[in-house]
Amino acid sequence: MKVLQALAAALLLAGCSPQPVETPAPAAAPAEPAHVSTPLIAAGNPPPMVDGMYVAENACPGEGCYLKGRIRAYDVADLFDKAGKGAAVTGQIPAGEWVDILSTEARVVPRRGVVTEARRQYAVGDVVFLLTSQGEGCMDAWYKDAMTTWCDPDAGIDPDSPPLDLPDVPAAVDGEGLWVKVKRKQGGEGWVKDAFSAFACTGYQDRDKDCPPLPQ
Repeated sequence: MKVLQALAAALLLAGCSPQPVETPAPAAAPAEPAHVSTPLIAAGNPPPMVDGMYVAENACPGEGCYLKGRIRAYDVADLFDKAGKGAAVTGQIPAGEWVDILSTEARVVPRRGVVTEARRQYAVGDVVFLLTSQGEGCMDAWYKDAMTTWCDPDAGIDPDSPPLDLPDVPAAVDGEGLWVKVKRKQGGEGWVKDAFSAFACTGYQDRDKDCPPLPQ
């Protein structure tokens, strides 16, 4: 009898004892994206640069560009002492004045892209720096310490150009853009900026009637 009473008492105490509280499992961390946008001019081997910009000498960027011979100012245009960062205005070219082109420079901040799909010599993770435009979706590019051409895969021009993970286009920096060194009729020289919008006769198409004839 005493054994039965002791057993009943033990069962009663067990039923009244507090039960351990179950701790919920921590939530799983969100999966990392397949690839994230890369910072501008981060790790990699960018091309040689001046003041943070790549300098393309004798450049004529874009489709249909023609920068040779003489061009005419649409409106008053500033004349600078040099091309690039810190250029100072030294004078002005009046509207309608013709000037002779001596040389050109395109200064651009390279856009660092990372290959996301292997194509021919490109492996996933390779770094490609995009530079000046060739037109029709293609660009001069810097890849493995050498110049090459990269075309937007969506343009369907070059099947060997890989898709790139690119950052947003950065804001323009001081000195960036297309610079043209010109000589005035009276003998003064200097640099002008944004020749495509400020001067006539800078392309193969839409040329004014008084533009010099194009070479045949």
